[in-house]
Amino acid sequence: MQKLYFVLLASLFAITLASCSQEEKSKTQNIKEPNAQIQDDSLDWIVDELVIKWNNNKDYSIETLEAMPEEFYGFVPIDSMHSFSEQATHIVSTMHWQMEKLGFKELPEFKDESKAELITSYESLFDYLISELESMEGYELKETVGVFYGASTKRRLLNLLDNHLAHHRGQMMVYLRLKGVKPPKYRGW
Repeated sequence: MQKLYFVLLASLFAITLASCSQEEKSKTQNIKEPNAQIQDDSLDWIVDELVIKWNNNKDYSIETLEAMPEEFYGFVPIDSMHSFSEQATHIVSTMHWQMEKLGFKELPEFKDESKAELITSYESLFDYLISELESMEGYELKETVGVFYGASTKRRLLNLLDNHLAHHRGQMMVYLRLKGVKPPKYRGW
């Protein structure tokens, strides 16, 4: 029980540190801010921000996968938890499922038999998601799709997708620390 408490506490600490990096927040590209004077429903600026966010998510996630030596991909902190590799596979498989719900077609397949395959799968899926976002019009974010919790706007589902990724990637940071590996520097918005 004490070991689980330590893992949970370490996870919370890692996530808190990651969210506090002002330096990284100030390095974001030129984000188009909505003009308060315009009284239209354009959400194109949100799509622009999502493209930036998902490019950062891609880089940060791949750096996380690269940081863990392959011999530790099977590492499990305690019996009731997933291995590092299983966490990574859960992220990419859930992203795949959520992207299907967003209406994205012809998603790239993913493989997770090795570190290299998993990284390639992440790259392909993130590239596909970013490409879909780049071709999206802001009004599409208001469209409703059906998911396990009922109806959702695409914008809400994209936020859930980001939140789920951050949750499990944060757990993976603790795995890195427990194996003595320095996690990659946080990158956010």
